[in-house]
Amino acid sequence: MKTSKTKILFILPSLKAGGAERVISFVSQNLDKTKFECVLVVLGHQKDAIYEVDNIDVHFLNRPRLLKSLKPLFNTIKKQKPDIVLGSIGHVNSMLTLFKVYFRNIIFVGREASLSGIISKFIEPQGFKYYNLYRNYFKNLDHIICQSKEMAENLIDRFKVSEDKISVINNPISSNLPLRTKPINSSETKDLIQ
Repeated sequence: MKTSKTKILFILPSLKAGGAERVISFVSQNLDKTKFECVLVVLGHQKDAIYEVDNIDVHFLNRPRLLKSLKPLFNTIKKQKPDIVLGSIGHVNSMLTLFKVYFRNIIFVGREASLSGIISKFIEPQGFKYYNLYRNYFKNLDHIICQSKEMAENLIDRFKVSEDKISVINNPISSNLPLRTKPINSSETKDLIQ
């Protein structure tokens, strides 16, 4: 039975150390629970999670890669029946647009985590392929959240995204942002300056 609350499925590739992971896990736990029912879906493994998530329903799909998550994520969306699905990080957002065709009554929102114009300079000669992928997935999302005005302007100028589809919501500043629950493996630590 449908409640009067708006149900939001937040989708993350993992709960490993990362800015998007930290922000989305924080936001999903701190939206007004009288208005929203929040569910966090993590495509990766629970054993890799370094952020603790409390007070909301969390589903780990325990998949090693994004492509292996397609069917389980589709089934999760179908079972959960959310009003809104919110993805963060480009490759997750592009996958969500595939589901838009089937779930026509769900609003699909992508949170953009980087300036695509800058990133494309580092991925040549495949830049054109990535440009087309970005342009198409932006077009198919119902709404896009940008972290800054510059990010929004980048999408409007570079990918001709309608200004009406974009909201600028800066990252939260809070002493309550999730802290790592376990240290990063020291063997994975890289020395950048010596």
